[in-house]
Amino acid sequence: MSAGKYTPSGRAFGVGKTCIVAVKNRFINHITPTECGDASEFANGNGALIRLAPLALVLVTEANQAQWLQLTRDYTTMTHRHPRAILGSYFYLEILHGLFNGESLASAIANVTAILKPALTPDILAEWPVYEPFL
Repeated sequence: MSAGKYTPSGRAFGVGKTCIVAVKNRFINHITPTECGDASEFANGNGALIRLAPLALVLVTEANQAQWLQLTRDYTTMTHRHPRAILGSYFYLEILHGLFNGESLASAIANVTAILKPALTPDILAEWPVYEPFL
């Protein structure tokens, strides 16, 4: 990234700090991909969300909730490992899943609590109150 390789102008731009650290962790420090992300509370940007829409398309017919939760977690933790970021990714993916399966936005948001809450681990569930005002 710092050398501007693979960019149209020879200079990287728009890369978040959390994503830069994760890429360096992987390719310089050789850390396992799902351990590269920052686990701090203040590393909760939208870098993980940016990558999730294609995953929602792949999982549109996936009936195994545990499978899609694990894949979503793996995608997220490559750059953002805090439980709040993981929960945000779960919300986003589940809402996209509802939309891709013909639900209205209001319906997809209304259903997210019933679908997700029972399946969450305690560390992720502890972050639920942060999102509650938006549900």
